[in-house]
Amino acid sequence: MTTYQAGGAWEALGDPSRLAIVTCLAERPRAVGELADKLPISRPAVSQHLKVLKAAGLVSDRAEGTRRVYRLNPSGLSALRDQLDTFLHPALAGYQQVVEDPYAKVAAAAKVSRAWRYSQPDVRAAVDRLRNINNRSTGVAVPARQRTSKASLVRRLAAAHRRNQELTRQVTELREQLAAMHGALRDTSRQPSAVQRPR
Repeated sequence: MTTYQAGGAWEALGDPSRLAIVTCLAERPRAVGELADKLPISRPAVSQHLKVLKAAGLVSDRAEGTRRVYRLNPSGLSALRDQLDTFLHPALAGYQQVVEDPYAKVAAAAKVSRAWRYSQPDVRAAVDRLRNINNRSTGVAVPARQRTSKASLVRRLAAAHRRNQELTRQVTELREQLAAMHGALRDTSRQPSAVQRPR
């Protein structure tokens, strides 16, 4: 049984030909000849790419008569999906938290409530000092075009929020595609295949 190797699967999918092979195998299991007919690469090239995909744990093969039929490996796809989730969930959650409330992360790191900073005179004084430093005039007039206005900050925040929503939508689409690939693979592995006997 081929096992999933961390990192190798992502590297294997980095090649456009191997990604095309995986896409074809997501439709149904295929032999090398069928893949070569469907893709603009030779049979030996398809065989080499399948060897790399098999070593990465993304495909498995089975002898059917005189040919080998390749199919997607559910455990390899599952591991890719899990790895993708471990990258995206914390990144999106952290990004959303910063966009929605930047003080919540700081308060959580300090293990205090957000309201705590207002009840501490020394913290309030430090915050006020920092605000005054940022608001203090340096004696040099900043042109109006270079000043950051509240409206500008609100627009930037709205743009960041839209980007966050777009990333969330893309993650959902990727999950659905991986689930569809995984489901198609499961369906094909349950179907009995006719074994061709050599004549």
